[in-house]
Amino acid sequence: MSATPREIVQRTLDFSGPPRAPRDLWVLPIASERFPLELTALEREFPPDFTAIPGHERQTAPTRGAPYVVGEFTDEWGCTFVNIQRGVIGEVKNPLVRDWTA
Repeated sequence: MSATPREIVQRTLDFSGPPRAPRDLWVLPIASERFPLELTALEREFPPDFTAIPGHERQTAPTRGAPYVVGEFTDEWGCTFVNIQRGVIGEVKNPLVRDWTA
């Protein structure tokens, strides 16, 4: 008998020998736009073991901009990204940790 996604995650967290590592595919919009058939096939062959929990945050942390459009985006932690291509996440412009030797 195969394990359910919930059992796989639970056995992983308990270190009790899950049949495989739990999986989740984080898909960027550009993948959905350019490769919809391939992505559907991947998701069918390798379904996720995690689901989103809408409304789990009492208050959403502030962000500025949009993460997948051309321009600047500042995430919940205050890290700023610059994006030159729609559908992907941009490059870090202002990292939170600027000096790793400190």
